[in-house]
Amino acid sequence: MYEPQRLDEVMDLVLSRIGVAAARHLDRLTTDWDALAAVPWSGRTRPLSLQEGHLVVGVDSGATASLVKYDIQGLIERLEAAIGPGIVSTVSLKVVGSGRQRA
Repeated sequence: MYEPQRLDEVMDLVLSRIGVAAARHLDRLTTDWDALAAVPWSGRTRPLSLQEGHLVVGVDSGATASLVKYDIQGLIERLEAAIGPGIVSTVSLKVVGSGRQRA
């Protein structure tokens, strides 16, 4: 006989098998990024992609990349505490600019 399981646990397993779980987690990261990431990440960075535990974070400048790279392990620990272990295991940075147009 089968033991009952929580629906969220079963859904995570099903979604991960079809490759959708990462999209659900990326949506949460995108929506709550500033609160989850905290200083010095908030306002200067944004999550771009999440695949197999690897999070790519867009930064607004090379100077920001230089600043936040020293806090990558801290970011991983904060994300683990907030969204669960193993969701984000590595982080890389990509300079993408702020998205603002220059006059």
